[in-house]
Amino acid sequence: MAIRRIKVEHNLGAITAFVAINRFLFGLAAMHVLTGDDNSIDKSEHIDVYEEIEMKWLSGGLTNNGYFSRGNNLPPNDYGTFDAGIFTLSDSFGRFVGPRIRVLKINPFILRGQFAKLKGMLVYSYSGMYEKPISGVIDQVFVMSSVGNRYDFSIVSTDNEVMVAKGDSGLLWYDSNNAAVGMHISGIADESSVSFSTFIHRIVDFYKIQSLYAL
Repeated sequence: MAIRRIKVEHNLGAITAFVAINRFLFGLAAMHVLTGDDNSIDKSEHIDVYEEIEMKWLSGGLTNNGYFSRGNNLPPNDYGTFDAGIFTLSDSFGRFVGPRIRVLKINPFILRGQFAKLKGMLVYSYSGMYEKPISGVIDQVFVMSSVGNRYDFSIVSTDNEVMVAKGDSGLLWYDSNNAAVGMHISGIADESSVSFSTFIHRIVDFYKIQSLYAL
């Protein structure tokens, strides 16, 4: 079973990771995906997960919590847009996930606060919308987009081709050692060769996450 995509009513997105909070396991995703059709967090909102091998949607759980902020221009802990939420796993999905997850490390430059050293770094992920691995280069750190929104960092496609599409929000960027770097939350229009993202440490700190896991 391979699962990378989620759906909340008509909102499509990506599962960023699984997280341990107070010894309970949750799913992590972009908040704007978890809000569903009414654009608000509702704890009764159903999360569906896409099973890629059998090509069908399964019950994944219920929305639990979400937070969105444009940031207060205070790098590195509150600069760019923060757009992340967690969801409670259904019993059946939790039983499937539990034995299969592996611990994710966080990129050491992020842990040491050496954000300038990330510029020029190759990062990798998987686009559920295009159903293929993608890669890019961290182009800018603490960046403002053309429409005036602030983001922690931007990634540009290595071949100038479209790499993310609407429905990829929440995917996790990794470095070459498979350590977590950040969450993709926005692009330019519906198909983009640029990813605007949030550093993973901000999400970990906000939700008091003890451990990150990948499936």
